[in-house]
Amino acid sequence: VQEINQIYLIRHLKFLFFAIVLGFIFLQTFKRTEDQKKAFYIGSIGTITFGIFSIIYNLTGFNVAHDLRLVGPMDGAVSMAFYLTPFAIFSIIEFLENKERKHLINAIALILLILATRSMGAILAIPIIVVIYDTLNKKFIQTKVGKISTIIVALLLLVTVTYTKIITTIQTDYSSLDERGQIWKTTTYMLRKPQNLLLGLGFGQYEEHYRRTVDEALKGVPILDRNNLHANNIFLLFLTQYGILGLTFIILLGVITVKKIIKNPSDPTPFMILYFFIHGLIDSPFFKNDLLILFLIFTLMLTQDQSTQHKDPELLQLRKPTKRRSRPKTKLSSRLQRF
Repeated sequence: VQEINQIYLIRHLKFLFFAIVLGFIFLQTFKRTEDQKKAFYIGSIGTITFGIFSIIYNLTGFNVAHDLRLVGPMDGAVSMAFYLTPFAIFSIIEFLENKERKHLINAIALILLILATRSMGAILAIPIIVVIYDTLNKKFIQTKVGKISTIIVALLLLVTVTYTKIITTIQTDYSSLDERGQIWKTTTYMLRKPQNLLLGLGFGQYEEHYRRTVDEALKGVPILDRNNLHANNIFLLFLTQYGILGLTFIILLGVITVKKIIKNPSDPTPFMILYFFIHGLIDSPFFKNDLLILFLIFTLMLTQDQSTQHKDPELLQLRKPTKRRSRPKTKLSSRLQRF
């Protein structure tokens, strides 16, 4: 029988409980699509406010990262990026759909905050999602200016990733890519046991198992991180937490996300979930903190059938077809019908 770290279990159950409750409250409060978009707009403003607070918080000497990335009161710059980026994607898509200045202002502010986190996963995911959105909707990139802008942004991102990640990995003994390589190797080592592969390591037990296994999994290799909190991959995350059922769930969620994007490419919600998949290939912190709330709200919204979403009853009453009153038949009309 595997030992269970009760503190980690309680912490994860706490966030899961509040995520389910708040997700249910959100969907019951904002039943119409337009109401949900208004809620996300308010959420975008709240996220920007939190980002400004985080800058002040770090500049005044609290929770300062060693590499001076924007962290705020959260446990890492990646968590901050996961919190900011879905609302940035929402603001970008809403601006491209409606051309409203308020969404453009929010998008610019959120992108600047994301750049301050220096999270390459988030910085790369945003243009990838915008390109997918634009390809399906033919909004901007198909124009000459759009093509030139896309090439410039792609080159800037390529240079940035090469300089900050690839060259660092080649020239030094430590980089985030080296660290992730060790995490993935240790995780797959733990999953070699049939019991772990089928049932997972236990909800909230990854950190405990990693600490006990990393020396055995990485024999003869300098260990870069002995206390890792998560698997740094969304598929490994669900596999280690819930076993084969968790992996099946996240694969099905990915399929549903793609289908929703193809069916309604102007809806920002599936693109917000898609971000979790893209960035989740190299990071996955949303089981150990309140980011799980966002992930679950987006997931519940995704599973809603747009055709069955509640609509304004007053509008439905106005659109309801009225029955024509039948005119009383006269003797002449009756004779004509018989004729």
